[in-house]
Amino acid sequence: MTEKATRTKSKRTRLLKFFLGTLSALVVVALAVGGFVTWSVFRAFPDTEGVLEVAGLEQSVTVQRDEPGDPNGYR
Repeated sequence: MTEKATRTKSKRTRLLKFFLGTLSALVVVALAVGGFVTWSVFRAFPDTEGVLEVAGLEQSVTVQRDEPGDPNGYR
């Protein structure tokens, strides 16, 4: 192999490593951003099921949601 062919192969190998490294970094960043967006969206939704102990309430309260989803409390 000539010196020129060796340099071309070496340059191609470095370029391929750079491309694969950049692609890998972009995939990791995309997964991290996707996970953060998913977490942010789902934590914004209120809890609609379960039982809560609230200080100051002396009687049981039932919370029902109307058609648009607004909470209404009843004794």
